Amino acid sequence: MEVGNVSFGNVVAVSGKSRNMYRFTEAMSKNPEFKSGKVMQRNVTDEYKYASRNGLMAQAAQRGESVEIYVTGEDYEYVRECRDGWDTLDGILSQLTKFVNVDRLSPEAAVRAVMKPGQ
Repeated sequence: MEVGNVSFGNVVAVSGKSRNMYRFTEAMSKNPEFKSGKVMQRNVTDEYKYASRNGLMAQAAQRGESVEIYVTGEDYEYVRECRDGWDTLDGILSQLTKFVNVDRLSPEAAVRAVMKPGQ
């Protein structure tokens, strides 16, 4: 049995209506790791709004929701260091570990979902 690499970071897509995204962002700003600048945040709504793709991020953007990417933990370090495969948006998105819709969670629960490593 072969076991893949264990990650202690996340690449998470987060979507939701603007009001809920604002609440999530406020809650996220209180997180110590986020405050220290060890989390990459990027709004990718425009990349998916008119995309011909039909994945969760494209569907959210086409419904008028905001879509953001958060990179945390060791994965943040890979992006910061521009490691192979982590130096482009497509490379980062290929490492996506989960999708969180903030319309379905409390802001605090959404922050925990984004910041919990390796899940």
